[in-house]
Amino acid sequence: MKKYVRCKSCGYIMEAGKLKDKCPACNVPAKMFEEYTPNISEKRAAILDLDIHPVIVHAPQALAFLSLVFVAIFAFASGELRTGLFWTLKVLSFCLPIVVLAAIASGILDGLTRFRKLKAIILKQKITLGIVFFVFASCMFVLSFFFDLNAALVLGLFAGANGICFIASSFLGLLGSSITNARFPG
Repeated sequence: MKKYVRCKSCGYIMEAGKLKDKCPACNVPAKMFEEYTPNISEKRAAILDLDIHPVIVHAPQALAFLSLVFVAIFAFASGELRTGLFWTLKVLSFCLPIVVLAAIASGILDGLTRFRKLKAIILKQKITLGIVFFVFASCMFVLSFFFDLNAALVLGLFAGANGICFIASSFLGLLGSSITNARFPG
């Protein structure tokens, strides 16, 4: 079984054998570390240490933000720039629902690994926001592939759906960061 240590200053946890002169997170001397025993099994820790969900969720957040920026520029652009942004928005709106589904799936895996059930209030809120994010990302897809984004009303609806996606992704990030270190023992 691996032995771990925790920095008394910042709470950073690492394998005891990998500790050098200073904490890699906050730079305090190694003497500030104490022995640490994780309260979860090695198997669960190994899954959580892969950080699958925290890594995957950055894709939909980035796409929602980029799409929002591009739709704002698109509204005022003309010529080749507008044409390029038109196709960029189509590609982003095609990819966004797919990466949102991947984030939801990885979030469910993370929640089940971390808490064993998905009944916690924050997890329910995250699932609800994830569904909202997916629904409005899907609306963006439909609007960009089946309607003319050059029409003011369609562009307005697309921008509104995009705004809701961005807000949902922001709140998902806030909720996620609030439970990053939470783990059900065992």
